[in-house]
Amino acid sequence: MPHYKYVVFTEPKPDRNAAYNDWYDSVHLAEVIAVDGFVAAQRFKLVDLPHNTLPASRYMAIYEIEADDPKEVLDRLMAIGTGGGMVLSDALDQGSAKTILYRPVGDRMTKGS
Repeated sequence: MPHYKYVVFTEPKPDRNAAYNDWYDSVHLAEVIAVDGFVAAQRFKLVDLPHNTLPASRYMAIYEIEADDPKEVLDRLMAIGTGGGMVLSDALDQGSAKTILYRPVGDRMTKGS
């Protein structure tokens, strides 16, 4: 079955970092991977280094999707979210959210392979 990466960039509202991170880790990730087609999720925080170029945001989540049609999976996620089936935190700056779907274009390479 095809495997995709769904990358989501978000930001908390000013002075709401703790509430945002608690909601994302304690509620949101589990709600998303409960949707059929999602199989895993992991969050990341930007590392402050001078080598970084301007980032999309300080926070990124990468969700893994296994599906023949990833659009159906994302449509299902949106329907659940807009239908009130997910908890959205008021600490999330919804206007900052950016989402991107990627598919592999080659085999995964590891050291020594």
